[in-house]
Amino acid sequence: MQTTYLVQNLTKSYSYRFRYRVVNAIGSSGWSPESYMYPAVVPDAPAQPIYLSSNDDQIVIKFERSTSDGGLPILDYILEVD
Repeated sequence: MQTTYLVQNLTKSYSYRFRYRVVNAIGSSGWSPESYMYPAVVPDAPAQPIYLSSNDDQIVIKFERSTSDGGLPILDYILEVD
């Protein structure tokens, strides 16, 4: 009995639509609702921030975008101060 199906050579940034159903000795089930898949990988880390200037109450830092979004647009970044 096959419970998984492997699909290869998918293209990042594309949306793939699929449906599925069960087939057994009695017959076939109805089709599932449509599902969507977005193949993606972990995006590249952005470059290290660059210090530009500071004073008593502010610091100015330049941030670069990641060179790869991994398959879907990066919507936000999180800045952590340690």
